[in-house]
Amino acid sequence: MYDAEPTTTHAAMASPWLSESAFVSGLNAVHDRGYVIIENAMSLEDCRQYRDELERHMAQSPRGRNVFEGTSSHRLYALLAKSETFAAMIEHPLALAFAEHFLGESCLLSACLSINLHPGESVQPWHTDDAHIRADAQLLRHSDHLHLLQCLCP
Repeated sequence: MYDAEPTTTHAAMASPWLSESAFVSGLNAVHDRGYVIIENAMSLEDCRQYRDELERHMAQSPRGRNVFEGTSSHRLYALLAKSETFAAMIEHPLALAFAEHFLGESCLLSACLSINLHPGESVQPWHTDDAHIRADAQLLRHSDHLHLLQCLCP
């Protein structure tokens, strides 16, 4: 069981949304379970703006190219190239507090994408997203990465 010790800076970044004890609980949950759900991290207006922007681009995008990507899914890659709207989501202080806690203050975003799974989509097998990287297995076992997911629910 992980016992998070956030920096004062990260606790302050999270403070508009989470008390320090709730932030520590969230960090522990991410470490131990792999996720945490934080309600009301974005305003309903922000969620509406992101959803509208995503829907506009998804309406123009093809569905997945194969079973692995999902033939009943829409995937949008390189969201920052499609709209500056998504920069605020990436720079959200709460998301950064979690990312920097686990990855350090110099962490680097390597992908900004959206996946919309439609009913009847095939199940994607368990996999690692770094399987295509050829490196020493010992190095890969100790590399740190974190997926920050922000769900835009109505």
